[in-house]
Amino acid sequence: MIDISTVLVTGGTGFIGSHVIKQLLEQKYRVKATARSSARLQSIFPSAGPQLEVIEVPTLTSDYSEALQGVDAVIHCANPIPLKEKDNATILRQTVDGGNHLIRQSLDAGVKKIVYTSSFVALFPVNSKAAFGTELITTETVPSVALDDVNIDDHDPAAIYQVAKIAAENNLWDLAHRHPEVDFTVIIPPATFGPFVPNYPSASDQLTHGSNGYIFQLLSGQYHPNLIGHGTDVRDIAKAHVLALRAPRPSNGRDKRFFVNGKIFTWEEVVGIIRKERPELSARLPSEGAVCPVPQTKAPVDDSLVKEVLGLTEFVPWRETVLDTIDACLAI
Repeated sequence: MIDISTVLVTGGTGFIGSHVIKQLLEQKYRVKATARSSARLQSIFPSAGPQLEVIEVPTLTSDYSEALQGVDAVIHCANPIPLKEKDNATILRQTVDGGNHLIRQSLDAGVKKIVYTSSFVALFPVNSKAAFGTELITTETVPSVALDDVNIDDHDPAAIYQVAKIAAENNLWDLAHRHPEVDFTVIIPPATFGPFVPNYPSASDQLTHGSNGYIFQLLSGQYHPNLIGHGTDVRDIAKAHVLALRAPRPSNGRDKRFFVNGKIFTWEEVVGIIRKERPELSARLPSEGAVCPVPQTKAPVDDSLVKEVLGLTEFVPWRETVLDTIDACLAI
């Protein structure tokens, strides 16, 4: 097993990335973290001291050579947010070129373990019809996409983000299979909810552009027209990234590609939890009998690899996730 003491985390001011750093620090790893604003990242962890080194990296395609010095493992959480970034070309460039660029620089630096944050949307071909079926969702096959055949002007940013995440994974696994001496892991989060880390400077931004905003919007009396019905607590997603640093290779020889899904949920269920546990908010919620405007994904999930290899067998209870999310949003 690779001896890991120093970990580089990209996207340190992101919702997932900040939780990853928090858990790494708690487990006594030395962390090097990148962000577009070093001051914002340092403000989240003011007491980390020399255990945390922050490197300012302006874009996902910037030079990471300084950040990679002395690093044993890389956790690449940085991603453009499709609800925030409206330029399709930028989404493609930052996701595909940015990921490929960092991985290649990591290989050149001699890094032997790379953990990459993918997305629920990369589980399916671009039409995503399988997400609404009854067939088991597995991670054995990565969809393929030919970027040369994609007219970016024909798609909205969310669709381009799906194309970009699939293409980024295609590139990653191509490199992984050509570099068997390096341990590659992909963590696939579904919709990710939960509290923010203390001192988090981007909480209000997450209400507009992040998954937590979908739950917060319920307090406007409306369901958010979002398709995802698979959800996980951000603390479990971060835990999966940290566990991946020590995870062995699967006994069946499969790639280390993990869909970390804690719950298949409905928005009506979320409303019911808030109504019961936070009755003072009842008047702000969608009325009983109101129907979510779109069907949600509901296909079952094969989580055997998550349990066997990562050892992640218990998740934050869904009720706790919902309540911690709504409380965190109201505190902003």
